[in-house]
Amino acid sequence: MLPRATAVRPAGSWPAAEQRGTVTLDYDGRHRRRVRLVADDRRAFLLDLPRAERLAEGDGLALAGGGSRHQCVKHPGEEYNYYLA
Repeated sequence: MLPRATAVRPAGSWPAAEQRGTVTLDYDGRHRRRVRLVADDRRAFLLDLPRAERLAEGDGLALAGGGSRHQCVKHPGEEYNYYLA
């Protein structure tokens, strides 16, 4: 069974220490509700949100089960930077 990302955490609203990996999405892949994704380290997971959301650079995807379970969204060809308040 694939791990499930069930919530989006806006960039800067979650601790960087909880980052588990990154997933790179093109323009068309940034607005989704339910889809199988493959992180940059080739681990697959299921994006399973209650409704479609636009994913922005630096957003975190909270994986079900808690703990250190975020995937940072980044866009191909763009510099990856995010800041925590």
